Amino acid sequence: MSAYFPYTPEFNGLTGQQIQKIADSQSPIKPAGAGIAIQGVVYTTAILCTTVFSLRVWVRFIRREHGRPIGIDDYLAVGGFGPYLPACALAIAGTYYGVGAPDDAVTPFMKIRAKELQLLYELIYFGSSTLTKFSIAFTILKICTQKRYRFALYGAMGTMALTAFGALIFLFSDCRPFATRWNPFLGKCWAPAPSGWFIMSYIGTSIQVATDWVVAITPFFIVRNLQMNRRKKISVCAILGLGVLASFAAIMRIAMYPQTDERYHPKDNLVKEAQLVIWSHLEGSFGIIACNLPPLKQLFKAYYRGSSGRSGNQSAPLSTNGRGTQLGDLDAQGKSHMKAGSRNTWNRISEDDDTSSKHHIIRETEVRVETSSVDPREDRHDQWETDVKAIV
Repeated sequence: MSAYFPYTPEFNGLTGQQIQKIADSQSPIKPAGAGIAIQGVVYTTAILCTTVFSLRVWVRFIRREHGRPIGIDDYLAVGGFGPYLPACALAIAGTYYGVGAPDDAVTPFMKIRAKELQLLYELIYFGSSTLTKFSIAFTILKICTQKRYRFALYGAMGTMALTAFGALIFLFSDCRPFATRWNPFLGKCWAPAPSGWFIMSYIGTSIQVATDWVVAITPFFIVRNLQMNRRKKISVCAILGLGVLASFAAIMRIAMYPQTDERYHPKDNLVKEAQLVIWSHLEGSFGIIACNLPPLKQLFKAYYRGSSGRSGNQSAPLSTNGRGTQLGDLDAQGKSHMKAGSRNTWNRISEDDDTSSKHHIIRETEVRVETSSVDPREDRHDQWETDVKAIV
C-alpha cells in the first residue's frame, strides 16, 4: 500500500490525527462490487485450506507412522498456516469498509480505513506465503540427493529470505509513523511515494515466482530415472509441482500493480485493489494446498495399491523346513562361505535282505552361499527411492 493519497477536499483544514480519528469511527457498509467476489474466494479457499491442513496435522502429528520423524517442513507448514486465517479475516473485514466498492459507495475517510486493513492483510499474507514456500522447498529437499538441485533450492530459499527481510526493513523504516503508509497526512516517508512501494512489490513478487518455478520443476529431474511406473511419476510431479499454480496467481498480481497506482488510475481505486487481494489470496491458498497434500499418502493408499512398481531383483527365499542356517562372519573381502559336508559311502541293499525296507535313502547336498557387503552409495540410493515413493 503506497503512502499516497490524491487531493481530497474533505480533508481540508484537518490534521492527520483528526482524519485518522474520523476514519476509525466509520461504520461498516454492505460489501459491494468486487468485495462480494473477495468474500466468495476467501470463504471457499479458507474452508479448503483448513481441511487439507487439518488432515496433514492428523497424519503427521497425531497418527504419525512409527519411524517417521516430524520434519522441518512440517513445522514450516504449521508456521505458514498460522497467519493464513487472520489474513482471511482481514480480507473479509476490508470488504465492509469499501475494498471492492466503487467510489460513489464509500467516503474518503472510509478509504483510509480500507487502505489500513488492506496493508495489514498484505503483511500477514506475505508472511504466510513465504513460510509455506519454504515448507514446500524443504519437502523437495527430503528426496533430493543431487547437489546441483539442492544448491538450486537453497539458493532460491536464501534469495527469497533476503528479499523478504529487506522488504520488511523497508516497509517499517520508510514512513514515520508507520500509519503514514495508509494515511499520508500523519507524517512523511523518505522514499518517493508511491514508487518505493511498487519497486519493493515488483522485486518481492518476482523472487517468489522464481522460487515457485524452481520448486515445481525440480521434482521432474528427481523422479525421471526412478524405477516407477508412469502414473506414479506423474502423480509425484503433479503433487509436488502444485506450487506452480501459486506462481500464476503471483504473475497476475504483478500485472495488477500498475492498475492500483492512483497517480494514473485514481477512479474506483478500491475496485482495482480488490483484484489485487483476490490474486494475492489465491497465491497463498494454492501454496498451502500444495504444501499440505504430499503427506496425505496414507489417505489414498487404496488408489496406489496396485500402481507402485518394485525396483531391484527379487529372489525366492530358501526353505530350510523352518530351520535357519547360521552364516559365518564376513572376511576381509566382505564375503562369507558356508559348505555342507558330504559322504561318498553307499550301502548296497541286497534283494535278499529282509531289513531292506527299514533302510532310509539319504541325499546329501553341498550348498555354497556367498554374500557380499552392500555399497553404502547403493544403500543411500535405495533409501532415496524409498523416500520419493513414500512422499505421495
